[in-house]
Amino acid sequence: MMSIIAHDLRGTMGNLLTAIDVLHLWKGRTPLRLTEKSLLWNLRQSASYSLELLENLLHWSRLEENEAYFQPEPVQLDKLIRNCVNLFEESARLKEVTIREDMQTGIQCQVDQVMMETIVRNLISNALKFSHPGGAIIIHGASSNGLIHLSVADQGIGITEDQIRKITRNGGYTRKGTANEKGAGIGLTLVREFAARHKGELLIHSHPGQGSTFEIQFPCSS
Repeated sequence: MMSIIAHDLRGTMGNLLTAIDVLHLWKGRTPLRLTEKSLLWNLRQSASYSLELLENLLHWSRLEENEAYFQPEPVQLDKLIRNCVNLFEESARLKEVTIREDMQTGIQCQVDQVMMETIVRNLISNALKFSHPGGAIIIHGASSNGLIHLSVADQGIGITEDQIRKITRNGGYTRKGTANEKGAGIGLTLVREFAARHKGELLIHSHPGQGSTFEIQFPCSS
């Protein structure tokens, strides 16, 4: 796992340095064949991927090394979702994808806020990665019979039953997104493990070409 992560970080940081060098030399020269918009998009994608990978690696290492990392506290789930969505508004705009929230208001649960934010960010990032321009992502949350049902649904490329089994068993499955975005395969592993820490589970519903719905269910203690 560490060698894979080191290799991916080396590649993305190399892309950042190359793009920065080109932008530095570009000033005052004849425009290159690569447009400024495309160059900046590649730069942003590399930076975004590196940041996501580093954050997930940090959470993973803390989870493995320290049981005390799990610290539940009262959290308003609709506010937590809104804060996470705000982080992806610009990325969604650039990819021409709409993010809609369908959250039951007033749900307060004892959850580890850092873990829950990591779950939501990874699910939104995953949905955005595999969405087509013009598509929509719908985040739904509701409480029923003492359980929280929180799902992120997209209208993207979907996944097969075999791919779902790989994710739910070991979480190590990864592939490139619709705009050639990269992934390290650690995000959904964290979602599954962090849901389990809340005595919950990760459920996946998908069909190739018809989008995917990733849902976590966990008991809510207020």
